[in-house]
Amino acid sequence: MALDASKFSMTGDLGMKTDRRFLRGTALKKKPVRAAVPTYEGELEGSSPGSP
Repeated sequence: MALDASKFSMTGDLGMKTDRRFLRGTALKKKPVRAAVPTYEGELEGSSPGSP
């Protein structure tokens, strides 16, 4: 099935833990680590060839 897409949108959650602060001599955060499986969602809008 072919689709002539006229609109596309995509969102994603990388599943990264970004609030990693520890008792250290610096206020900087540590490198993010994977906390969950990444998820992606998308949407296509359009029409198939031959339809108005």
